[in-house]
Order: sequence, then C-alpha cells, then structure tokens
Amino acid sequence: MNIEDMEGLDEETRKKIEELLEVVCNGDAKESTRAKLDIGIALAQSNDIKSALSVWSSIKRADDPNVYSYAKLNMGIALVQSNDAKSALSEWNKIQRTDNSSAYAQAQLNIGAALEREGDSKGALLAWDSISHADDSEIYSQAQFNIGIELYKNDTKEKGLSVLQDIKNLDNSKVYAKVQYIVGLELKSEGHFERALRSLCNIAYSTDPKIYAQAQYRIGQYLINDSISKKYTEAQKAFLNAKEVYPYETYNYKKVCKLLKNSETETIGMKVLQLLSNTLEIVNALKLDFGNLSKEEKPPERKLAHYTSTEVANILLNEENKKKQAGYLRLNTISNMNDPSEGLLLRSFLDKNKALTYNSSEFDERSHAFFSCFTFNHDSLNQFRLYGKKNFQEASGVSFVFNKEFFQSDNLLGGLTYLFFYERTDNIYDDGSKIQQKNADLKSIESNKDKKVINKQSVMRCIYIDPASDYIQLAQRNRLTFHREFKVSENPEQKWQEYKKAIDKLTTKIAELLNILKKDYQDIRDEYKEFFKENLELIDKILLPLKYLIKHSAFQEEQECRMIYITSLSDKKVQIVYGDFLYVEYGSNVKNYLNKVYIAPAATQYQPYLAKLLCDTDVKIELSNNPYRQT
Repeated sequence: MNIEDMEGLDEETRKKIEELLEVVCNGDAKESTRAKLDIGIALAQSNDIKSALSVWSSIKRADDPNVYSYAKLNMGIALVQSNDAKSALSEWNKIQRTDNSSAYAQAQLNIGAALEREGDSKGALLAWDSISHADDSEIYSQAQFNIGIELYKNDTKEKGLSVLQDIKNLDNSKVYAKVQYIVGLELKSEGHFERALRSLCNIAYSTDPKIYAQAQYRIGQYLINDSISKKYTEAQKAFLNAKEVYPYETYNYKKVCKLLKNSETETIGMKVLQLLSNTLEIVNALKLDFGNLSKEEKPPERKLAHYTSTEVANILLNEENKKKQAGYLRLNTISNMNDPSEGLLLRSFLDKNKALTYNSSEFDERSHAFFSCFTFNHDSLNQFRLYGKKNFQEASGVSFVFNKEFFQSDNLLGGLTYLFFYERTDNIYDDGSKIQQKNADLKSIESNKDKKVINKQSVMRCIYIDPASDYIQLAQRNRLTFHREFKVSENPEQKWQEYKKAIDKLTTKIAELLNILKKDYQDIRDEYKEFFKENLELIDKILLPLKYLIKHSAFQEEQECRMIYITSLSDKKVQIVYGDFLYVEYGSNVKNYLNKVYIAPAATQYQPYLAKLLCDTDVKIELSNNPYRQT
C-alpha cells in the first residue's frame, strides 16, 4: 500500500491517509484493520474507487469480523456506484450475521434494493424478509417499510398496508412518519376524511422535516377542497408549513386561500382552484414512472435516449485518470431550442388562437426554463441527422441510452416538487430503496463537493398539439422500436398492441383534462374579465409547469420527454458561457447509468475510443442500424 500510487488526493486527504498508514504499520492487529477501512473510505471520497476496493479487499474476516463486514458493505456501495451491481451483490452476500448483525441487516437491505431496481421483486422481498428485529430494530423497520411498499405497489394494497401499520414508532420514528403519511393518503382515498387528517397530524416536524412538510401539504389540499367546512385559514397555515418542500404549489394555493376567505372573491377563488387542480393533475399524469403502462418484467418505457455529439460524449465519460470527475449532463436554456413556438402553444390552445405568431419565447429572469431532452427512439436516423453534429456533418453523433435510475423515480410521497420554482430547496424524499449505509462513524463514500449541480429530477412526457385543429398526441414509442427490440418468438406485435392500448387510454385522459383546463381558463377570462386582467401573473404562475411541455405537432417524430428546471437567473446553479448560452448541470454520473450507446453512421470511427472509455462497465456499444450515405 503506497500513497504515491494513490491519484487525485488533496492535501488534507493525503495527510489523513499518511497518518492512517502509520497506524497500519505500527498499531496492533485491530487498530491496523480499522485503519485500512478508513483509508478505503478516504480514497473513495476522493473518487479513487479502484484503490479503495483494493484496500478493503485486503481486510479478512480473521482480522476482525466487525470491520470485515463494514469493508464488504462499503465495497458493495462503491461497486453499485461504479455500475457493477452484480459484484456488489456478491460482496454483500459475504457478510454473515455472526460478523455483525447490524451490518448483515444493512447488507440485506441493500441487496433487496438492488434486486428491486433490477425488477426482481420476489428476490427483493426475500432479502428484506431475512432481516430480524434482533439484528437492528431501525433497519428492520426500514425493511418492513420496503416490503409494505412493494406489496402496496403490486396490487396487494391490503396486505401492504397491514405490514406498514405493524411498524412501531419506537423502532424507527422516521419510517413510522412515512407510514402515517401513506395511511393518511389511503384513508382519504377511502373517504375517511377526519381519520386521514388525524393520521397526517401525527407527523411531527422534529421527526422528519420533509415528511412533515409533505403531510402539511396534503392537509392543506384536503382542507382547501372542503367547501363545506371552509377551513381556509387552517389550509393556509398548513401550506405555509410546506413551502420549503412544495414552493410552486404552496405559492399558488396560498393565493387561492386568500380569495376563498373573502366572500366577495370566493366564487372566483373556486374557479382558480379548479384551474390549479387540473394543472397539477395533468402534469402528474405526464410524469414518467417507467413502469406504469405495463406489468411486464421489462416495461416498454424503462429506458430513454439522449442524442449528443462525440465531443460532449468525451466530456461526459472521460474521467481524466481519476483526477477529477467526468463532466455533468447540461440542461440548456430555452433560448437555445430549435422550436420558435416553445412556451407559446399552451396559451394559444387555451385562448383558441389558431393564428399564432411564432416570435422568440418571452424572457423571464425570475422563471427561466432549462431543459435536457430525451426520447423513446434510441436509434433514430432523423435525430442523428439533426442532433450531435460535428463540423455540421449530419449523423455524426451518438445516442446515450439511460437506465431509469438516472432519473428521479416515482414514489408514493411525490408531488410536483421535481419542477423548480424560483430558488428552492433540494429534492425531497428518500424512499428507503436506495443503497444505504448506517453507522455514523463510517462516513458515506459518496462525495459531491460541487454544490452547483442539481439533484435527481423526474422526466416528463411532452404533449404534441396542432394549433390548427384539435389534434393531440403524447410522446410515445413507435411500432418499429418493438420489432427492433424483441425477437419474433417474443411476439413484438402483441407487445406493441398492448402498449398502444395503454398509451391511447392515457392520451384520452390527458385530452379530457386539457379540455377541462381550457374551459376553466376561458370561464375566468370571460366571466371575470377585470379579475383576469389584474391577476394575469397568478394565472401564468399556475400554468407554469405545463408551459414547456406543450410542443408543436411538427416535432412529434422526436417523441420527446423532458427534464425541466425552472428557476431565477440569480440561482447560483445557473452557469454561463460568455456570449454563448446559459445552462445548469445535472449532478448524476452519466457513466454509471448508461445502458447502451448507439453510434451514428458518420461517427463509426469513434467506436474504439468509446469502447476504451467504457471498458470498465457493462455498457453495450452498437453501430446504428440505419443506412445512411455520407456526402
């Protein structure tokens, strides 16, 4: 173990490792073993995962079973972060209950999470069920929570709720708070209004500020929609308690509460509330959860592609000998988009203005939009020709196909918090399914020192509208992609027909909701003209999440899904290239979430280079299946 072989260490880390190496050489057996564990953690935090794994692997069970178990636990975490889940499972499975019962429980919790992400629900449930209360009461509670949620999601709600309700507050107060939240939502859906409120009110701020905020948000929603009790002041207070987690929603709900509390504006307040509720419902329906349209082992919308140039691909994948992290995916300003109707079509649709003039999008420094674009078409000749060009040469880029884990996943405690509103707090809720590490003295090996990046975000399905007619289409896969993905023996046509049926049903739902939204908008505009004129800013704020998800039907071939970040230009995450463009960076390592890379017909010479950059991963590299003659 030579410190000179350890690359990319800052002065503080180098000094710390030098001190630990002294302990390795001169301490007793237990001290030496623990020092090795700490050296590995320091190396991993400096992004030298290879060296960290080497150090941890030198720790044997005979040296110290306790430290050995945490070495294996950390190895698994590091391997998952390096996109090697198979090896991670192997390391976690080496931990025995006799080594350290808490570490064993944590390993089984992580194994379950990894299997669940791979679609192995049965294996995940077995891993979580192997954890006993005697191993670690807190981890046991988290495992029971995961079991309950897994059952709840798979159409066994009654059994899932039964498991959740057996979780004790004394074992894990944070998990108990999550249970109270879910039970509250379920009680409300069954019509038990007062019991739902009591369950949500059981959640204290001191237990978990984020879950508390989510509970308060739901309380506010329930009260504001109860026109009989008219507890609008209580609703307003609840929204105030939720503003750090739900900045967009609470801003608008508090405005509506003010209208409802005034007898002179109560009627118009109800109309504005309907407009807000419909907007939230539409955006919620557009949020991709990657598995909601199918019960198949491989859901049809489980992956998305992003087209880019070979230069950008190099920035995103090349870690430069571990001296620094590879580049982050950028969300670019709306000003760079090739569609002049960006941000204009929604109001045109609501106003029935079919003669829309496509001026450049309006500039708003307080609510500026940034996008990254994805598509269900992973190997599209048209998109290769349009995007990722090098020296203006068509079809000279690459298509990055991302696993669903690259994006914020759907969860039962979610809301519209993936859409940023001015400057807001970081993402909200950890559903307990990610890889975790319990002991406080074993610091997390994840290191994200760059505070200018944004956290994981959801991705939204775009709506394509033809302004000259009532035509509406949702971003979706096409028939060809099924025939390319599945063998004849796997019946691709049947899979396509099943998917088409599901997407047509969703399209009908969205179309109906849009027409309701249009009616509510026009009622406010036509019946309350003075109010509409004076409160146009409020109306715009309510419609903001939908504004950039409506695209012209001329672009429907792209089948686009979007990651959106709307914020003030004063947000420190907004970066600038002088005279060129604004952007924000997405703080998830691209390399760790890639499933496949397609190389465009005019970029085949980059195959060996990309293979070298990805040689330490399982990412597949394929040449495009599309014929194209270079000119």
